[in-house]
Amino acid sequence: MNNKIVLDIIKANLSDLIKEGYKYSFERDGASYKKETNFGYVDFGYRVVNYKPNFIISDFGYSLRLSGIEVICLKFNSKIEGLSYLDEEATIFGGYGGLVNIKYHDFGEMKNIEDVENVSQEIKNIYYKTFYPFLEKHSDINYLENEINKNTERDLPYILYWRGRRSMRGLILAKLCNNPRYEELKIIYRQKCIEQEDADVLEAYDKLAYYLDHEFEKT
Repeated sequence: MNNKIVLDIIKANLSDLIKEGYKYSFERDGASYKKETNFGYVDFGYRVVNYKPNFIISDFGYSLRLSGIEVICLKFNSKIEGLSYLDEEATIFGGYGGLVNIKYHDFGEMKNIEDVENVSQEIKNIYYKTFYPFLEKHSDINYLENEINKNTERDLPYILYWRGRRSMRGLILAKLCNNPRYEELKIIYRQKCIEQEDADVLEAYDKLAYYLDHEFEKT
C-alpha cells in the first residue's frame, strides 16, 4: 500500500458526501471535503501518515464559515494581520477532540486493505453522527450567538481566541441577533481586548464597535 491507495479507498467509502454536494480535494497526504453553502462553507478532512510499514489517520478535523460574520471581521482583522487568507477564514474549526464533550478518537494503525476499509467506515460514522449534527447546529447564527455570548468566560475550543477573535465575533453576533445584552457585551469584550495588551487589537475592536453602532444598519 501507499498513501494514494489509502486515500482512494477512503474516498470511495465516502462517496455519499460527493452526492451531497461536497467537493473532494487532496494534496500530498491530506484530503478535504468542502461544500459551499448559502451561509459560507462547511469542510472536514484528514491526513494519511505513513509510519512504515503502517498508516494512520492524523489531523482529523472540521471547519465552518459564516460569511455574514467573517466579512465584517475582515474589515478590521485584515488591518491587524495583513494576511490574504483571512478572506476565507473559518468561523469555527477544530479536531475531533475539539468538540465539546467529545474525546479524541484513535483510529489505530492501518496494516492492510481491510484495516483501511474499517477506518473508512469509522470516519463516515463520526461524520454523520458527530460532525454533521454539530456543524448543522452551529451554522444557525442564533444558536452560535447563544453558545458564545451566554457565558463569556466559557472556554469554547472551536473558537479562535487569538488577537481578539472571540471578542469580535461575539459582538458581531450580538448585533446580528439583536441580543438585549449588546451594550453590556460590548463593554465585557472591550475589557478582554485590553487584557490582551495589544494596542492593534484594541484599536480594531473599537473601530468594529463604532462600525456596528453607526454604520452597520446603513449597509
